[in-house]
Amino acid sequence: MSNLCLKNACESYLREQTWRTESDGEHECPVHGKKIELFCQTDEEAICSTCKKREHGKHKIQPLQQAVQQRK
Repeated sequence: MSNLCLKNACESYLREQTWRTESDGEHECPVHGKKIELFCQTDEEAICSTCKKREHGKHKIQPLQQAVQQRK
């Protein structure tokens, strides 16, 4: 149980760090290394599909491009 709490804390910390940028300008999740394609409206943060499954499963999610357009 404590290992799971530590894992979640580490993932949250890493997610808050600066994203790595690939050569094509796409952003990768610092925790899972996957392309950032989603936006969690509940936590107001950009996430990958694995983040959605693990930490944001019951949150309100939308495609990242749609979130960007709405906030312009």
